[in-house]
Order: sequence, then structure tokens, then C-alpha cells
Amino acid sequence: MRFSRAVGLGAVLWAAWAMGGQGKTPPAKPSTATGAEAPKKVERLVVIQDKAPLLFGNEIIGELAEGTRLQLVQQVAREGATWSLVRATFDKNWFQGWINGAMTVPDSLADVEVKLAPAKRHYVYENQTLPGTLFLEVQVKFVPTPKSPSRLYFNFADEASADLYLTYGKDRKALPYGFWRPRPGSKRREVFDQKERQQVLLVKAGEPLAETYVFAVPLNAQDFYLVLKEKTLRVDARTR
Repeated sequence: MRFSRAVGLGAVLWAAWAMGGQGKTPPAKPSTATGAEAPKKVERLVVIQDKAPLLFGNEIIGELAEGTRLQLVQQVAREGATWSLVRATFDKNWFQGWINGAMTVPDSLADVEVKLAPAKRHYVYENQTLPGTLFLEVQVKFVPTPKSPSRLYFNFADEASADLYLTYGKDRKALPYGFWRPRPGSKRREVFDQKERQQVLLVKAGEPLAETYVFAVPLNAQDFYLVLKEKTLRVDARTR
């Protein structure tokens, strides 16, 4: 099962911050709830449920939107549930609290096998041409394992935060020019999407997914690599 759509990022954070004592649900209380610096990166999570409560002590201090990226600080088990102490960063500020582990998945492809088909070169794509530009069509096959997260979130809204992009030459980067959104339940390509800058894939072990991304690069570009979160794969883009 799969779908591609825009995901709401960020959080609705309440003006009144609860700084009280330890509650019965979260197993411990963070030392602080707001700050200006983020801790050393350990692992990242992503929220898979909209309006997921962020707790501090026994109080709800905010609601996190589906797709919000979080930094894992600590993780503990209590009364049959897993709780994660996380930090959510927005602009130059961060907010820290506890979230139920059932509302997050690892923001990682470590447990997903990824394969690339040889790229296809096009000088005209969907009746569009760009002077001095080559369109590179790259098909990615995601092969989930029993340890894979239930959803994969990709962001390519801007170069600074993108976790899906193409590199080429010397430190050059290209975000997707567009990608194909298939018709639900059908293998036939339906829509070439150039507006959405985020993507969500629902994954299940034993059910590989094939996604096609198109990049616009200079005609003389070479040495292509596709970056997907923490994975970097060489793209076979030889002239055929």
C-alpha cells in the first residue's frame, strides 16, 4: 500500500508551557523544554500521526503535525509502551518533550534495500525543453524488510533541508524537477507532478515499490549520485 501527497510539517505549539513535575505517562522529565541549541545527533524520528501530543511532565505542551522530523534524545519502555524524549527544531529554536513511540518511525532507510535502474536521458520531457538542459529520469526500487518503518517521508522543498536529490560534478546539487504519481491500485503512470515538494510512501515487507524521479541537469554534467536520506547511490547515466 502506498500513496504520495503533501505532508504538513511543523507543529502547533501552545503559548503556555508546562514546566511542572513528572507525570505518570512519560517516564521522566527533561531538564528544560526550550532552548537555542540542538543536542548532538543520535537518531532521527518522523511523526506518522497528525496532532500527535508532545508531553512535558504530565502536561501536553504542543501537537506535532504528521511528517515533523524529530531528534531522538532518549528512549525508554514503561508499562508496555515505548516513550521517546525528542527535540523538534523550528527556525533557530527547539522544543523538547516526550512522545509515544507508536506515533513515530525512524527517519531512515537503514532497513530498506534501495536499487536504481539505469537512468534514461531525455532532451524533451512532457513536451518541455530547457535550453542547455538534459532531463535525467531515474527509477528507484525500494525493497522493504520486516524491520523497515511503515512510512518513508521525503522532503525536497529546498536544497538546505532536502533528503532526496541528485549530485553531479563538483558539489553540484539538483532537486527533483518532478516525479510520477501512479494511479492507486494501478501500475500505469498517471500524473507527472512538478508542484509537490514532499512525498510519503507507505511500505510493507515483501511489497517492493518503484518510484520515478526526473532531474534537470546541464548537458555536460557527469558523475551522478542519488542521495536518499543517509544512502548515496551511483547513477548509471551512460549514453546509450
